[in-house]
Amino acid sequence: MANRDLLDRVYACIGTMRSRGDKLNVEKVAMTAGVARATLYLPDPDWREVRAVIKGKTSSRVKLVEIELAGASKVQRKVAELKERVANAEGELQALRRDAEKIYRKLVDQLQYYVALAAETPAKTANRAKQLKESGHDKQEIKQLRAEVALLQQQVRNGPTEPAALTTKRYITLPASSSWADTLASFMDQLAEVIPDEPVAKTIGAVYVLCGLPKAGKTTWATEHKSQVPGIALYIDGVVHTAEQRRFIADRLRKITNAPIHCVRVRADGPTCVTRSGRRHHGAAHIEAQHAIEMVAAEFEEVSLTEPFNSIVLA
Repeated sequence: MANRDLLDRVYACIGTMRSRGDKLNVEKVAMTAGVARATLYLPDPDWREVRAVIKGKTSSRVKLVEIELAGASKVQRKVAELKERVANAEGELQALRRDAEKIYRKLVDQLQYYVALAAETPAKTANRAKQLKESGHDKQEIKQLRAEVALLQQQVRNGPTEPAALTTKRYITLPASSSWADTLASFMDQLAEVIPDEPVAKTIGAVYVLCGLPKAGKTTWATEHKSQVPGIALYIDGVVHTAEQRRFIADRLRKITNAPIHCVRVRADGPTCVTRSGRRHHGAAHIEAQHAIEMVAAEFEEVSLTEPFNSIVLA
């Protein structure tokens, strides 16, 4: 059970920061409350609730500190209303994810042969994509799910005579333009959502940590890749251009799974990535994207055999 004094201090800090209109994340709350960031990531139910409140979940334990304001404008009230709607949407999305994981665990326990996979998995995956779209989920994940449905349907048409392993894909997409602290927080949050408990972690068959320049084609590689290992194929899609970043991610994954962890080095060079960016961005946006690509290219540390991966895949 979590320490009550620490919990009260963190909730009080959340209330104060919300009253000031501060944008919340785990790192800022931990620093402001004087609590170690690792404490907020503990698997204890109380700390899970704290992380949910930081993301926007309402809680009776958060006492907003009264601050005298000159009078809220219509714009400020609208912002508060939108924040509440976003928090409710995130809660609904969490419920959808839990339902999807329950469905998947039942499939892992019950479906052993390809005929069961062909009959049910494409329909269930397509339904999950539809639910995510209706709840406003990120378009990229919907695109990846559709690609998975198409792959499964193609397997059905091919009709192999031998039983096939049941596999499914999960994606963690890291932000390309944020600081390492924000990237780390995003990784930890998404990992807790995608692999919420030990039973799900035990179904991981293989992990692929992708690294390369922005616009190198990492997402395309993950979408088209076909894992031959039964269970969850987990893809970490991000720049992760330093050995320290890759080592942290690999070490954190080792704590939850014994599955092999592979590093996928997508080798598109700087000029190629800049050209791809130019097809999508123009003017100032293109210049900003080009600058980001050049900065990562200048700081990029090549993957070596000393890093804690089971294998290195060159793509």
